[in-house]
Amino acid sequence: MRSWLWLPLALVLVSCGSGPPATDEPVHTAAAPAVHQDLHLAPELAERWGIVTVPVALSDLAADEVLPGVVTLDQDRTALISPLLSGQIAAVQADLGDVVAAGQPLLTLNAPEFTRAQSDFLDLLPRASLARREYERAQALFAEQALEEREFLRRQSEFEGLVTELGAAESLLHAFGLDHDRIEEIKARCRDALTGGQDCEVAGSLLVLHAPIAGTVIQREAVLGENVGPERLLFTITDLTRLWVLLDAYEDQLAGIRVGSGVVIHGETLGEERIEGHITWISDVVDERLRTVRLRVAVRDPGGRLRPNTFVTGHLQGRSARPLPAVPEEAVQYLEGEPFVFVQEPSEPGEDHRVFAVRHIRPGALVAGRRLVLEGLEAGEVVVARGAFTLKAELTKSAGGHDHVH
Repeated sequence: MRSWLWLPLALVLVSCGSGPPATDEPVHTAAAPAVHQDLHLAPELAERWGIVTVPVALSDLAADEVLPGVVTLDQDRTALISPLLSGQIAAVQADLGDVVAAGQPLLTLNAPEFTRAQSDFLDLLPRASLARREYERAQALFAEQALEEREFLRRQSEFEGLVTELGAAESLLHAFGLDHDRIEEIKARCRDALTGGQDCEVAGSLLVLHAPIAGTVIQREAVLGENVGPERLLFTITDLTRLWVLLDAYEDQLAGIRVGSGVVIHGETLGEERIEGHITWISDVVDERLRTVRLRVAVRDPGGRLRPNTFVTGHLQGRSARPLPAVPEEAVQYLEGEPFVFVQEPSEPGEDHRVFAVRHIRPGALVAGRRLVLEGLEAGEVVVARGAFTLKAELTKSAGGHDHVH
């Protein structure tokens, strides 16, 4: 029967080993890791402390290179919005941080030039219609040899010239942001005005600027009542769920880097999380000052964890010939400079406590958010993935005897 020494915290400490295994090699006692004791925790206390365990899995990933970088906007999913003509801002319909849909109104501009463009288009409509009728009539007369060729060619030239002018005028309205339905609406209003159905003022001066893409408004330089022109940038819209990460690699690091290679991104704003991407472009030019080559990595970030202009690191995913055990980074703790993990051991018969033993390890590289273990662990063993720091604190407090925590 095992006897326990009960303390206020009811902690039981059991030696995790009687000494180093026998070996034919000379024993260097100064370099041997310290022997620590097991921790026995009541199940309810382990739950209250947030102790989470995971089985050790093998990983064939290897961090071939770790490169510094910065997060930038995806230029293929970013739009700079400026007016195509001068005018006064009559209304602002979008603000910083707004998530807008493609085609959503951003700003209304009072632009006299827009009025003139509509007037020119409306002026050409009846002239082109008349020229069409004259040309069709000339075709019939010319076929009956009742019209001279010279007159036929004149009417044909006049009709084709007006059609070209009308097409150019309509294209200009499209360039100003009017779609086909809006232009048809202007034509209908013009017909109604000619038949007395409504006022002849069919060409308005208010031009609405619409969002060309869906995204988030990250820049606004529009003030109500301000006069602006084509040189003025009014809005910047970008899709923040798709970003670029620009990494810098030295020339001697390029041997194993290819377009399409996978990259794991780590950064301050991500904590222990990771974002995976792939290389879409490698510069052909070496920076003269830094002697580095720029790489572009495309990443998806629907959760908004990355922010443009923040610094990150990129871990290029390589493959190891020999898979190694891998554990969460939080699982690895240090005592007096010695790395270790807490391994959950089977409880003795009749004991319902969870037993955690200190296992010294030799850690390897941090790859994809997990620490490779070169020595000390086997696949399938169960380690503490969350709450290891709390266990370490209890271990250091109870280093003098047997403790059993309830």
